[in-house]
Amino acid sequence: MRIASISLVKDEADIIEGFVRHNLHFVDHMFVVDDRSNDNTSEILRRLAAESSAFTLVDDGWTGGFHQSRRTTALLHQVAAQGGWDFIVPLDADELICAPDRQSFENSLAAIPNGVAAGVGALFYCWTPGDDMSIRDPLVRLTTALEPPAGHIFKA
Repeated sequence: MRIASISLVKDEADIIEGFVRHNLHFVDHMFVVDDRSNDNTSEILRRLAAESSAFTLVDDGWTGGFHQSRRTTALLHQVAAQGGWDFIVPLDADELICAPDRQSFENSLAAIPNGVAAGVGALFYCWTPGDDMSIRDPLVRLTTALEPPAGHIFKA
């Protein structure tokens, strides 16, 4: 199974490296557009792109406002046109694929009927006074998750 992810990010320097490194365990390729970040996000993304052939920093040429929906849809069409993807997963920079391993993730995707957009549940991790703030990696530091309201569909 071939899986790609697409993302539009802005000012995510505190989490972007963990986001990319974590999700690359579950997808074959990540395509990310940086929306002219004002922090160190752009530099971190350039280094990650130079480090991995499974990561592409995309310049969508957009110079206007954020327009997330339009730009994400355009990126989806661009990646789909390359062909060969069984699934293209949209991810925000604060979203981490939560599965025990790649095969489990593939099994979940394979259970989705053809031509159907699927929704997944979510956990919302949050900071608590007990978190060790000396740990820079939020994937390690944050340990408290809140359950969403019953019936809440997080992502389609």
